[in-house]
Amino acid sequence: MDSLLRPIWARALVFCGIYVCCAFLGLMLSSEPYPNVGFWLPSGLYVGVLLLVSTRHWGWIFSAALIADLLFDLSRGQPSIRMGLNAVTNGFEAFLGALLVRRFVASRPTLESLRELGGFLLFTSGASAMAAGVLWAATMPLRGAKGSFGTIWLQWWSGDALGILVMAPFLLVWWGWKRDEWRGVQVRRWIEGTLLAVLLLVAIWLLFYYPGRQWLGHKYLLVPLIIWAALRFGLRGVTLVVMLGAVAIAYPTMGHGAASLLPARNLFLEPALQAQWFIVVLSLTGLVVGVVWEENARNAAQLRDNEEHFRLLYQNAPVAYQSLDLHGNFLDVNQVWLDMMGYAREEVVGYWFGDFLVRSQSDLFRQRFPQFKEIGQVHNLEFDMERKDGRVVIVAFEGRIGYDKQHVFRQTHCVMRNITEIKQAENALRESELRYRTLFDDAVEGIVLADRNLGVVRDCNRAFLVLTGWDKMELTGHPLAAFVVSTHGGGKPNDHALSMSDASNAVIEAQIQTKNGEKKFVEIKTKVLELNHEVVAQHFFRDVTARKHAEDDRDRLFKMSIDMLFVAGFDGYFKQINPAWGHTLGWSEQEMLATPWLDLVHPADQAVTLAAEEDLRQDRPLRAFENRIRCKDGSYRWLSWNSIPLVADKLLFGVVRDITGLKQAEAQLKKLNSELESRVLERTGQLEAANKELEAFAYSISHDLRAPLRAVNGFSSILLRDHSVGLDAEAARFLQLVSDNAQKMGRLIDDLLTFSRLSRQPLRKQMVNTADLVQATLMEMKEQEEKAGRPIKVRVGNLPACRADSALLKQVWLNLLSNAFKYTRHCEAAAVEIGVLTQEPGALTFFVRDNGAGFDMRYAGKLFGVFQRLHREDEFEGTGVGLAIVQRIVQRIVQRHGGRVWAEGRLNQGACFYFTLPN
Repeated sequence: MDSLLRPIWARALVFCGIYVCCAFLGLMLSSEPYPNVGFWLPSGLYVGVLLLVSTRHWGWIFSAALIADLLFDLSRGQPSIRMGLNAVTNGFEAFLGALLVRRFVASRPTLESLRELGGFLLFTSGASAMAAGVLWAATMPLRGAKGSFGTIWLQWWSGDALGILVMAPFLLVWWGWKRDEWRGVQVRRWIEGTLLAVLLLVAIWLLFYYPGRQWLGHKYLLVPLIIWAALRFGLRGVTLVVMLGAVAIAYPTMGHGAASLLPARNLFLEPALQAQWFIVVLSLTGLVVGVVWEENARNAAQLRDNEEHFRLLYQNAPVAYQSLDLHGNFLDVNQVWLDMMGYAREEVVGYWFGDFLVRSQSDLFRQRFPQFKEIGQVHNLEFDMERKDGRVVIVAFEGRIGYDKQHVFRQTHCVMRNITEIKQAENALRESELRYRTLFDDAVEGIVLADRNLGVVRDCNRAFLVLTGWDKMELTGHPLAAFVVSTHGGGKPNDHALSMSDASNAVIEAQIQTKNGEKKFVEIKTKVLELNHEVVAQHFFRDVTARKHAEDDRDRLFKMSIDMLFVAGFDGYFKQINPAWGHTLGWSEQEMLATPWLDLVHPADQAVTLAAEEDLRQDRPLRAFENRIRCKDGSYRWLSWNSIPLVADKLLFGVVRDITGLKQAEAQLKKLNSELESRVLERTGQLEAANKELEAFAYSISHDLRAPLRAVNGFSSILLRDHSVGLDAEAARFLQLVSDNAQKMGRLIDDLLTFSRLSRQPLRKQMVNTADLVQATLMEMKEQEEKAGRPIKVRVGNLPACRADSALLKQVWLNLLSNAFKYTRHCEAAAVEIGVLTQEPGALTFFVRDNGAGFDMRYAGKLFGVFQRLHREDEFEGTGVGLAIVQRIVQRIVQRHGGRVWAEGRLNQGACFYFTLPN
């Protein structure tokens, strides 16, 4: 009804209508034409509905029944007091019966057990109906009714009790019926049900409606049919037969039809009363037989389910089961046992248990099995059993003896657990404990085990003894707090302070006092352990004395630094600064920490400062970033920032330096450079004019000097060629010396002119193939080698290309190789090596090495000076200008490309000349 009729008013209306219809039908059965008693169906309807719905709906049921009673009584023209008493009595009867059933039987009885059926009949048709009958009979004077108390009470009770017996079981049994339940019924059951219905209708017609027959004497012939319905169709079949029987005898009971009777002289022979007894017998017989049959069927089904359940439980249990007979042979094992041991069932059942043990334990089982049978139980009995594949497993048994009713041995019931892994775990645990003890004793950190509640030291390792200098006996049994001088807060610690890191996994700093009175700084971390079912605190002590001293030194350095040091957060505020900030900017530490640093930045520098700050947030360090910061007096100073971020902690660390003086110096330098540029331009013009005058002077000198030299050389040659006959040997030698010196003077003028031109010639740099250039130079010098009349071994290495002026570079190679050839003149096996080595990054270092006369390194500075000589002219000819030209070329390269030239040598052991060119 709850699901079909949602609105309460609809439920009340339906209930009220059905109630009134049942009331009129009951009135007809009890009043027409002769009977004094009848069926009061509204009582059964009232009680059944109350038992089917929850108590929170009883209000609208009571209201609907009250309205129905009033409407019914008004239709009969009863006085108002009778109407009220009737409604109260009906409601009292139904509510009392429903409350008693809900309280002592079931909240919603289904009549599926004798307990529920008996309780329902006792509290409804019995107790509540009798009480209502007493109440109704006691109010006779108020209603003006006539008749004896007993007759009135019997009328009320019998009619209401029978109405409850007929209507309420029908509602309770058919309440949960669904149409889908008929779909699964077999055809044979449909045929049987149809046959039962036909026989029932035929019997009712013969007993109650066949003309000329007195039906009341044979009415109990319907009992076999209701027993059939109870045994084959359960309570639903019984209630249908009872309802059909009640309807069938209602018409003749009222004095109608062929089987109607005249009123009897004895009350107990009244047709209505006989009909009541018939319905009572029919209902009770059918209900009791149906309940007993269904209960037995349920018990049998439950027994089968239990047997199947325990069979499945035995076979599918997560532990192994086995049963042995009196001689120790297997009666049964479950699947877990078979899986554990690797056997099939036929390989186990019927065999002796000892055959599955390792050979050394078979005799042990033979000795212990009689003790097991005598004692009747066994606990934690361990055996080593051999699997089918040969592996050995360790098993533990829990078992009892199963006896029959005469206490005679039937079989054993044993639970078998594979404890191989447990045994291995125990061995591993022992090894783990040994390793833990070893690690505990040999740990680098000091470890103390203390009572969790009392803080008393129970154990400590060697590192803690070394840390404190105490003996273990002096520590054990004493409070750990007694050896800790203070915590990081400065106060005397207690047990709570020592264990505060238990929940938060934090580390506290403390000072401990050693046995000799020394105080050491330590970090203490605590963990809670359960050892031997006891809770202990494990304290780890780390000696941080050296670190604390280093931190103190760092703090002193932080405070004493002339540079400004800081720690800042991503929130834009300084977290820590050193005193140099106050010395530089004038702000106090509190003012700096309370002010966002961006507020101190010059407005023109704030944009670039924000960009730099974003770079730091992106984990990009800041190098030499410059901006202007406002001082307390309103002025601005230039600062250079170097900072690195720690993104994980959202912190910035940095060093700041005041570069205001540097900025001022740069401004002054720019001003000086500007003035210098103008002076350089002026001096450059003067220098260009002087160079032009020098070129003119050099040209004039060379022209003026060459004319007399040509004359001296020419006249000397004429005299030697045309008049040598008239000259003596000494005069001829002097003329030859005059001619040679004139020629030498010409070469000297040529070298000076070349030297002058090379010093002013601009560089024309390009990529030069060094190897080809050296080979070309060697080809030009081949004539010099042939003139010397001696072989010179020249070895050229792998020379890389370089960027230089090819003409000037060729002059370098020409002069260096000429010197090498010249100064190896006195060597029997002259050798010259040309190569490259890299001594400087970004530059090529070429060298020319010979095994000639060499030089003393004390005079190496004279090598590249004009007219400077390290050897006499009679040993090696030359003017002393060639190497000076090389020096001028390299000087130009040095000035423009960063190259240089130098020489190394040892007297009479050769020399090596080096020069570098940018790569």
